[in-house]
Amino acid sequence: MTITNSCEIGKDHIADCLAKPVRGAKDRIIIMARRAIKSYTEDTENHLIIEAITRKDSSVDKAYEYVGLGKVLQPKTELIQDDFGNKYLHEVEFLIHGTTPAVKLEMTKLAHERQGVIAILEQNYRDGKSKWLLMGRKAGLYVKEMVDEEGRNIYRVLLGNKDDFEEPDPPSNVFVTDEDTTDALIDSLLETTGS
Repeated sequence: MTITNSCEIGKDHIADCLAKPVRGAKDRIIIMARRAIKSYTEDTENHLIIEAITRKDSSVDKAYEYVGLGKVLQPKTELIQDDFGNKYLHEVEFLIHGTTPAVKLEMTKLAHERQGVIAILEQNYRDGKSKWLLMGRKAGLYVKEMVDEEGRNIYRVLLGNKDDFEEPDPPSNVFVTDEDTTDALIDSLLETTGS
């Protein structure tokens, strides 16, 4: 008898049961003010792939990272068609557990960003260039809700485009040359050179 790790989950659909397929976003989100970005470098063949992100001033402009417990990220992209063409609503809802005064101050600063913010999400689905999802690149995301509904010190935050100012494209993906190099680019956004 031959033992195999493959299992059929549907007609013509075989999966490796020891490495189950996953989808959706992980519980890690990185948020940064749009005004802090100097430029993006797009892939020459696909403008939805970002190969570099250059900050204006690494001594001041910091990105903030929130890592939740469990499945807390709920990104949403919706096609909106109107008389002016196609647009895409970018939204992401997430939870911040144990909201300290420092975290509340960070969120307050982000809520006051007049040009909005970008959000970079780590995804479970990592086929090729899909690990890092970038939302709000051109129109910006804004803090639409920040609520501690039940007094449990767990803030529910909703970031999204402003009404009638949606994005011209679906969310982009960030990918440099390989996963390690891309991870290093993302990590560099969290660093500041000043005190």
